Amino acid sequence: MKPPAPALFADLLAIADETLRAPPRWPWTERHDGRGVCLLRFVLPLELVPTSNMGIRHRQVWALAKERRSVMSIMAGQLLRQSEVLGIRCAACSDGKAIRPMWPAPRSGRPMLRAVRFSSRQPDDTAAWWKVAGDSLLPPRLLRSGRHSAGFNVLAGDSPRELETRAWGEYAAPGSGFGLVEVWSGVP
Repeated sequence: MKPPAPALFADLLAIADETLRAPPRWPWTERHDGRGVCLLRFVLPLELVPTSNMGIRHRQVWALAKERRSVMSIMAGQLLRQSEVLGIRCAACSDGKAIRPMWPAPRSGRPMLRAVRFSSRQPDDTAAWWKVAGDSLLPPRLLRSGRHSAGFNVLAGDSPRELETRAWGEYAAPGSGFGLVEVWSGVP
């Protein structure tokens, strides 16, 4: 999958901001304000943020790996652009397949991951559609299999002790959906 143009990301962020300023279209939507300061924002195409109801749990390993590479490829470009704006120099990390940016050090304290899925159908609360993007923000690590798991080194971990996670769905017209993943400074 070819990453969308940077202008499209700016347009999607504007749509997200506008939608989140307006009252929710679905009355049962429970929104969560970011905690602290918003540090990073990532926009992903809807096809890369499938819900667990769409068979993600039972897919072949190669299909999940391909999806993760696609997500990381799109997020890498956005991380580089945002780090330049913030004046943060990213190191390069190689997992043997690609060279990716890596945040200088994981965020200290208990940051917040805020994920909003814009779609014409609201995901279940337990859909975990943001999990691949969230895992991509963790430090690179050595797996039990001896292979390396790539990561951007933004978050120290994803357990509730280390990370506050809030996810929900917002309405978007059919065919114009996307996922928004944000990292907030959270509590120190």
